[in-house]
Amino acid sequence: MILVLAMVIAGGIAAFFLWRHRSRRQEVADTPILLFQARKEAPEGSGHEVERGPGPEAGETQRRDLGKGPGRGAGKGPAPDAAEASGQPAQRSTTLSMDGPTKPTPTPGPQGVRGVRGPASSSVESSPPAPAAPSSPDVPSETVTAGPVSFDRAQEGTLQLLPGRFVIQSDAGKGEEIRFVRVPGAPAQITFGRSPGPPHRHVQLQSPTVSRLHAELSFAENAWTLRNHSSTNPTLLNGRSLGAQVSGVELQDGDRVEMGEVAFLFHQPEGHDRLATRSSWHTDRALRAMNQDAVLIRTLPGRRELAAVCDGMGSHEAGGLASRLALETLAGELEKGEELRRAVERANTKVRETMAEDPDLDGMGTTLVALLREDDRYTIANVGDSRAYRIDDEGIRQITRDHSFVAEAMASGEMSQEEALRSPWRHAITRNLGGGDSVQVDLFEGAPAATPHVVVLCSDGVHGVLDDKAIERVVRASPHVRDTARILCEEAIRNGTQDNVSAAVVAFGGGLSGGRSS
Repeated sequence: MILVLAMVIAGGIAAFFLWRHRSRRQEVADTPILLFQARKEAPEGSGHEVERGPGPEAGETQRRDLGKGPGRGAGKGPAPDAAEASGQPAQRSTTLSMDGPTKPTPTPGPQGVRGVRGPASSSVESSPPAPAAPSSPDVPSETVTAGPVSFDRAQEGTLQLLPGRFVIQSDAGKGEEIRFVRVPGAPAQITFGRSPGPPHRHVQLQSPTVSRLHAELSFAENAWTLRNHSSTNPTLLNGRSLGAQVSGVELQDGDRVEMGEVAFLFHQPEGHDRLATRSSWHTDRALRAMNQDAVLIRTLPGRRELAAVCDGMGSHEAGGLASRLALETLAGELEKGEELRRAVERANTKVRETMAEDPDLDGMGTTLVALLREDDRYTIANVGDSRAYRIDDEGIRQITRDHSFVAEAMASGEMSQEEALRSPWRHAITRNLGGGDSVQVDLFEGAPAATPHVVVLCSDGVHGVLDDKAIERVVRASPHVRDTARILCEEAIRNGTQDNVSAAVVAFGGGLSGGRSS
């Protein structure tokens, strides 16, 4: 009798827990699902959409299969390993989900670095170097054994649609968009790979050509940074491999990204105040008592971009004032829509007017070399002996011509290169801003911005001790363009420069081969 009673009680307890388990499952199934949905590319200017899933009556988790086009497919494709063994093309499932309640913290700059990454005066705004890529989140490494993975449920709060998007270029799903979302306040770090990943932070690509953890995107300061994680089949940016050693590359509008056989085209919406090109700048007084150089990198209205270096001259603080005035005036005129030559001429006038107001400033002036990008091309302006170099797969070449006594003597055949290097007049310039009521500005048309190359702007404190080949070696050896300007200045100091050192570096078209300086 006692045994029968015990069995009845045990059965009742089991029935109760079974009922609770089914109720909990029904609660989860009935919760509305907030979806990220890939869709066909919308016309320019169309609004961004966050699509919601079915209501309580649906009860099923939505699935997304790139092989099925824009519709919502619930079918399961073969696992990558199974598809590879059968010789059938693998279904590509793209799932985007992001999570993490913590607010991203800015990455601190390198410690113990001399100089400053900016102009000699805080009154000249500059864009800081690109932030270092954040460490990648852990992603499960187990093999995928199922077909398309369901979209994860959103955490509490509304998902935030981030700027920028991937447009699929591969045959399956071609033209569809992948847009990125996050819970407000969470770090925007998205991984791509064949394996499933953490909720709200992973895009799963079911293809045997994609690694379990293939790549990572991170969003900071209105820019997306791409980092490769695949050693067997590295991520390609504009056809160039991103090695595993590359800390990250900032994406710009129109970049083509390939992960295995899956290709995307990156688009960044207009109106974001960021340099579409990758860049860095650095200046250091070196052995001098004060820094008379100034550097500027700035995004201008109309999707234009400006980089400039000035090397001031004059007694006491006059040289530093001249270089700062020149950059402030140059940027201000360009922001008003003035053309580059006229903006440089206005900078010369400003230096002259300021000098006339104070006898202590008599004789002050500055060199100037500036790069202005407009649409798919750029122009370089030069006055003095600060230089612009172009480095590409074919080598290095000096774009500008020095306005100096020895350069003009060499051009006329009156002096050899060896004599110029030993001449006591090698630092004497024949043209500068502030030297007269008018100034002759040299303009040089640059290469198409889509062509992979790097442009270096630098003062004579750098190129006076580093020859062309030394500058090229530094640029090619730099792990990322955000480090290149600083490394150039440090190398000049190590080589015994007696002058202030300044450099601005801009990478175009994905930078150089092998992911260096890109």
